Amino acid sequence: MKFYIGSAVWAHKDWVGNFFPKRTKQADFLRENVEWLMGPQTCFTRLT
Repeated sequence: MKFYIGSAVWAHKDWVGNFFPKRTKQADFLRENVEWLMGPQTCFTRLT
């Protein structure tokens, strides 16, 4: 079984302070997104 994990859009400057921590540089958006996806708050749903 293959799993594809990602985000449709991860580079919105407007997300800084809401989704990304304040003062996150645009060059760090992907890293921050990956850390969020791999963090404990991620909810997995089994699709059947």
